[in-house]
Amino acid sequence: MKCRMCNIDFKVVTDSDFGARFCPFCGSADIEVGKENKVQLKEQPMESKEIITMELDCFSEDFAMSGNSTQHIDIADRMFMTEVKDAPEQGTDRWLDWRKQGITATEAGMIMFPDSHSSPLTVYSNKLGITTPDQSDPDGYMEWGHRIEDLLVSKFMENHPRFGYCTQGRLYQRDWCKCSLDAQAFDDKWTPVIIECKTGQNENKWNPIPDKYYCQVQWQMYVTGIRKAYFAVLIRGHQYFEKEVDFNPAFVKKMLEKCYVVWSCIQTHTPPASLGINAADKEAIAAMAGISGHSGPAERVEDEVVEEYKRLKAAYDKAEEEFTEFKNTLGFKMVDASKLLRKDGRTFATWVERKGAVSIDKVMLQNKYPDIYNECLKTGLPTRYVKYTV
Repeated sequence: MKCRMCNIDFKVVTDSDFGARFCPFCGSADIEVGKENKVQLKEQPMESKEIITMELDCFSEDFAMSGNSTQHIDIADRMFMTEVKDAPEQGTDRWLDWRKQGITATEAGMIMFPDSHSSPLTVYSNKLGITTPDQSDPDGYMEWGHRIEDLLVSKFMENHPRFGYCTQGRLYQRDWCKCSLDAQAFDDKWTPVIIECKTGQNENKWNPIPDKYYCQVQWQMYVTGIRKAYFAVLIRGHQYFEKEVDFNPAFVKKMLEKCYVVWSCIQTHTPPASLGINAADKEAIAAMAGISGHSGPAERVEDEVVEEYKRLKAAYDKAEEEFTEFKNTLGFKMVDASKLLRKDGRTFATWVERKGAVSIDKVMLQNKYPDIYNECLKTGLPTRYVKYTV
């Protein structure tokens, strides 16, 4: 078979029709099929409605859901040609090292949809060790999110009694593209599906599916060759729902192009500035400046740049002041109220009371116990930031 999009020849290694619908390299549905008519596809995702055929290289067994289910499972497992053999367990140091050697599904979302927490430059700097991502979990969100995966997978399978053969924690790799699945199963048509587990606090944020999560499962479908994914979502610990996602070849093509820019930059140790500088990049910029020494000659900027800085800074200060004033106005409404309610009865604002923080009187400690004070002193890591003068 041949992909008309990327002009690459490839062979079909299964008689399951999902393997012939898309190019395994770029995800395109625009494929050229051989002339022999050994298998017919019932559905054709391309614009043409003609039934296409493909030549089988192996797997002559009947793949219908009948007879010995174990035999079908064995055959199905052989579909996943990009699965990592002897894969490290998710969450271990070996798994973290494996992730560093490519772009993962989570990182693809960071690259495609940068925000104040992540961006192409943060992915780049983390991969090269210029910055270190925070792996701490003081509030337990990561730990319990991982523990809840088992419960969500169990609930998903309970909701789909005709689905079968569910497995968890499998890893896949296609060259520099990598992904770790929460779970995968087979639907009632014996087609493989991905199960991605998520928790959250607000159901409204899932209409539509968050961009980064959508990107994550599209990346997983590209790497694995699986063409359908489900989100199993738990909101506030008690509200469960599911979202179904189909493979999107056009989106995947754009995603691969952008992620490949970052991966190429990682290989050449060249920051991916061509993809833009984002709100999350302050730490990465400071770290790179520390490595370079930021001692080169001064550079000039145009007057327009200075004026734009002043304009944005003034707009930022004004917006911050207006927002604070607005919040205080709402707070005044709650002087004699416990909360503010929306028209539908849901809570909009409520009081939160906290106990006073316990701290050490450093001056008293230094005066009364100077030896202990000096013994307990510690030096923090150096910081670096850009100071603007206007």
